[in-house]
Amino acid sequence: MHRNLTVEEARITCAIVDAAAKVRDLNFKYMAEGATVTARFGPDGITTCDPNRANEGVDKVFQRIYDRAI
Repeated sequence: MHRNLTVEEARITCAIVDAAAKVRDLNFKYMAEGATVTARFGPDGITTCDPNRANEGVDKVFQRIYDRAI
């Protein structure tokens, strides 16, 4: 039997899709430049890691997408 997702379950699903889309778009842009973007999932949530923005500061390199434990 199929059950509906709770709001919390839907929120994390949307956050994962959002992180994946951001990583995809940035990787497409950065392919020619050499460094790619990743996302990490952990106890602090979901964070994208963009080494191409190192000259803009740590807040630009690491951007939090979701702030709850995964």
